[in-house]
Amino acid sequence: MIKSLLFILLLTGCGGLMDNETEKEEEKESMEENASAVNYLALGDSYTIGESVGEKERFPYQLIHSELTEPHELGKYKIIAKTGWTTRDLLNAMDKENLVAGDYDFITLLIGVNNQYQGKDFELFKTEFNELMDRATSLLNGDASKVIVVSIPDYSVTPFAGNSNKDKIAREIKEYNDYKEKVAKERGAPYVYITDLTQNAASDLSLLAGDQLHPSGKSYGQWVERILPVLNNIVFE
Repeated sequence: MIKSLLFILLLTGCGGLMDNETEKEEEKESMEENASAVNYLALGDSYTIGESVGEKERFPYQLIHSELTEPHELGKYKIIAKTGWTTRDLLNAMDKENLVAGDYDFITLLIGVNNQYQGKDFELFKTEFNELMDRATSLLNGDASKVIVVSIPDYSVTPFAGNSNKDKIAREIKEYNDYKEKVAKERGAPYVYITDLTQNAASDLSLLAGDQLHPSGKSYGQWVERILPVLNNIVFE
């Protein structure tokens, strides 16, 4: 009799465990079915394409594959960026792409360092940056709040700039970033400041890639931590 009762209890317990496992599986499947597809367009230069680091270390890759606050699937994911590009180069590249309004949920825009490095006219940068903001906003059906403007890293602290006028570089980078922040605020676009994070490379070379100029995957990961809260507000508002 005791053995029979024990057998029944064991069966009941196993059944409960099996029910719990089934419920968990069903819950997981339901979450996956209801997961939203997130579509992302990244616009920029070497800092966006991830010069001197692997594909999975680039900040756009780390960002779109991060754990967002809600389940999501990777939808359209496109990078339009190349090392050495100025604002004009990016505009020209976008002209050659078949970009359709409404195809993306958000856009990151990080551009300007090569305008500064190449000594381009700052007034020209202002004009072209605003044109880039116009185009990005248009691709998001007029919603500038989904254009994430990222500040320019401060490469004056890198070994690459060792023989350069570091104070001049830092001063000009700040001028570019101040203007980008101003435009972003005027348009209602989020502005994410990561420049201070890159300045830590002055004492931590692990934040630099092998070329001793561009950020490492570790550095890009720090950017992503700062961008993520903004992205969550955009995608899951």
